[in-house]
Amino acid sequence: MHIQRLIIRNFRAFRHLDVTLQSGLTCLIGANNTGKTTVLQALRMVLDANLPFSHRQLSREDFSSGVDITQPEQIIIAVELAGFKDRVEAEALVSDWVIRDDVASLCYRFRPNRAARAALTDGTKLAGSLNIGDYEWQLAGTGGKDPAKLKWDDELTTVVRFERLSAFHITFLQALRDVEEDLRRTRYSPLAKLLDVANLSEAKKEALLTQVRAANAEITKDDAVKTLGTSIRTSLKSTLGDTFAFDVDVGVSDPTFAALARSLVLLLTSKGLVNADPARNGLGLNNALYISMLLEVFRQRTAQPNIAGQLLLVEEPEAHLHPELQRIVFGSLQRSGCQTIATTHSTHVTSLAPLKNIVVLTSNDTAATASVVPCTGCGLTDSEERDLERYLDATRSTLLFAHRVILVEGMSEVFLIPPLVKKLMDVDLQREGISVIAIHGTHFLSYAKLFQRDGIEKRCVVITDGDLKPRDGSDTKADDDDDGGDGEDGKADVGNPVLVDLNAKEGPYFKVLNCVTTFESTLATKGNLTMFAHAARQLGAVRVAAELDHAAAMATLDAAQAAKASTKVLNTALRFGKARYAQVASEYVEHARDLPEYISAAVSWVRQ
Repeated sequence: MHIQRLIIRNFRAFRHLDVTLQSGLTCLIGANNTGKTTVLQALRMVLDANLPFSHRQLSREDFSSGVDITQPEQIIIAVELAGFKDRVEAEALVSDWVIRDDVASLCYRFRPNRAARAALTDGTKLAGSLNIGDYEWQLAGTGGKDPAKLKWDDELTTVVRFERLSAFHITFLQALRDVEEDLRRTRYSPLAKLLDVANLSEAKKEALLTQVRAANAEITKDDAVKTLGTSIRTSLKSTLGDTFAFDVDVGVSDPTFAALARSLVLLLTSKGLVNADPARNGLGLNNALYISMLLEVFRQRTAQPNIAGQLLLVEEPEAHLHPELQRIVFGSLQRSGCQTIATTHSTHVTSLAPLKNIVVLTSNDTAATASVVPCTGCGLTDSEERDLERYLDATRSTLLFAHRVILVEGMSEVFLIPPLVKKLMDVDLQREGISVIAIHGTHFLSYAKLFQRDGIEKRCVVITDGDLKPRDGSDTKADDDDDGGDGEDGKADVGNPVLVDLNAKEGPYFKVLNCVTTFESTLATKGNLTMFAHAARQLGAVRVAAELDHAAAMATLDAAQAAKASTKVLNTALRFGKARYAQVASEYVEHARDLPEYISAAVSWVRQ
């Protein structure tokens, strides 16, 4: 059984969240304060029978910004559960909450209490006079009513019994966890949970206790232990006298299996260590050890007939882990077979996650959080979904985390645009949370679908060339008379269908700005030739460098001279590699004087 839908209304950062979740691993991603931890807390409030009642009694600050609790309002957290059909324990758990075939729904509500509702109905209390003391929480089945549309005075009659809910197991790992300490503490250690689910027979328990008793008997017979007991008895008699003295001895108390279980500890053996305490490990490896043991607990529980459902909630599973270990641990969570919902800030994690398993949370201008599952909420086709999953590696998946996004074709723009913008616009893109991301091609259309209303609601601007065609290599020929051959600037196609399709996607969160030729040609103005000359000289193209210096020193350039200089820059980039030439040129941006208007316009728009 798993959660297939989650609805949150008016709770903290969420005015209205309604997302579909997968039965395996779901990644919640977003900037700080977008509500990732709130989602995990909300799930516990509706499903975790072990959560103290006091944690379900909310305060004024738990309502979303702008909600006036003096008027009758409500907080709703609801889940739909699926996959319980023909599973006896699971069907028994959800029997009162079934709303249709193989789907059950239950709901946490925080709304005016019974007395306040009655007073509002008979007029003895007026709307606008409520306070937080007039509110109470309730946990009930939805009875088929849609929680997304439930009104504050709608009644839910099927009250949840917590003794039944306890059959649903929830394990929560918070972000600031001390796994080293938890591994030692019986109450929190996965080792204790593994012993619980092992279901050792009484015969096996007695056999273990027999071995312990035999060992204890040998300890009691030891001469040193006997001598210690004698000295304590003598001292006690000397202190209290014969009248009040009582007999004492030194030994090991008769063991119980519970005491034996508490005595078991993890011992590590690796690279010269034998039976070492977990404290000898670093934080990262202990975190991986802890998660792996929890997954084993979940696997063993799954095989037991009395388990109705289980859920693992993890904040930042990547904590303290090397990027390679992040991928390994994430892969284990994916293969675990149990439903896991994890918050993450790691692009190494999200680069491996299918889009259907990612929920993107984005703060908007009203301090509320918007949410979307990209593959469903953005209207992607199967082909577009596969295309994006191939391209969202650890670098490009930054676009899911960035505050604002500038998408470009290649690394030339990544190397040059940020320093040029800082030099000529006095705008530090990094400090403003604006990421410049290369998609290494011109396939912007799939990305365009992400940044739409009801999609990822943050600004994304595409900065691209006018031709929007992948090069075929024909413009890489060199001229023996020069350090790099003369070539022709790519010219924009009138009515280019790719640009037309992209422009059609423009909206409040997506915009396209392009030059009419290529990035290098547009950037190669008279005011920037000195920058390119220095880069050419460093790469060994001294003749080109001299010609660019000469052109830069001229009072003015006519059209032919300007075109020739631009061609020199483009062909030098083609000779040494566009990315390499741009990387070297970025070292000399102090000599840059011009920023193309389409780039400055793109930066201004994405900053709004």
